[in-house]
Amino acid sequence: MYASATVTGQLGQDPKYFTTQTGTRIMSFGIPVKNTNKETAWIQVKAFGKCVDFYEGKLQKGTSVSASGRLTPMFYTAKDGEKKSG
Repeated sequence: MYASATVTGQLGQDPKYFTTQTGTRIMSFGIPVKNTNKETAWIQVKAFGKCVDFYEGKLQKGTSVSASGRLTPMFYTAKDGEKKSG
């Protein structure tokens, strides 16, 4: 079981494109969202395969998009050694 979400907004920058060693195409972009404190958080979106083929060249900074999918939390270790998510 996993958490899913739909995020709607405007691209904060042009998408970046990658190809894995196995040939899978990946498109990565961020959608800014404001929280209750009016702070901006960035939702990082990754699209794969045929989705990339369809949207390549159609998306650019400022384009309105809606993305649905699985949420994957990101963790990192702060300089003080504490494990954080974000």
